[in-house]
Parts: sequence; C-alpha cells; structure tokens
Amino acid sequence: HEQSAMMDGLLNHLRPAYRELMVLRIEGELSYAEIAAIIGKSESAVRTHLFRARKALAKVYVELYGGKNEQ
Repeated sequence: HEQSAMMDGLLNHLRPAYRELMVLRIEGELSYAEIAAIIGKSESAVRTHLFRARKALAKVYVELYGGKNEQ
C-alpha cells in the first residue's frame, strides 16, 4: 500500500494527459493498442507519449525524493 500511495502521489504531479496514459498502462494493464483505441491516437503516438510520461515521472521522483529509493 505504501508504494501504491507513493505512485499515486507521483502521478498527481504529472499533467493530466500523461497521468491518464500512465493509469491506463499501469493500473489498467492495457496494451499500447488498447490505449490507442481509447484515446484515439496511433500506437506509435501512445509509445512516444508514454515514454515522455515516464521521463516526467522520473523527474518528479528525483525532485521529491532526491533519487533515494524509498522501500
């Protein structure tokens, strides 16, 4: 639960479009094709946006936790 709460907190710092993609991919466990169908974009666009969302998430993590691994 602690890691889930931390992830929710991190996701709340992302812009809404990135947060939506991350929730669909991580919590929804959807494929790129399924996400593409939901948001009306191509699979390659989904891959690109998820890459950027992960990068933004990593940046937020470092800003909040200083790169420390909190387990």
